[in-house]
Amino acid sequence: MNPLLEDKNLSLEVWRYLYRRPWVTSKEDLPKNLFNKIVRMKGWCPLCVRFMNTFTYGRCEGCPLPHNNSGHPCTLYHRWTSAKTWRQRVRHSSTIIKKIKAWEV
Repeated sequence: MNPLLEDKNLSLEVWRYLYRRPWVTSKEDLPKNLFNKIVRMKGWCPLCVRFMNTFTYGRCEGCPLPHNNSGHPCTLYHRWTSAKTWRQRVRHSSTIIKKIKAWEV
């Protein structure tokens, strides 16, 4: 299988889980079988593993998720982790899912 497609599918699996359970506020709280798939990955994210370069931290070229130069590489993930309400987490995880689904690999 295409490694990028595997990264995309695993990312979607994680974010769909989080979308359906907005009370979950950390990837650490994923079910053990899902968390074990990402625990050894940089940022617990298959996309970070694929695209993050220590020399261009914050500008992960090729990643389908938007980035900025504020010191945090993934703006949407930062918004999700900073969300104070279930509604905000649903909104941000939904946006992340849409961006990943739209990514052509």
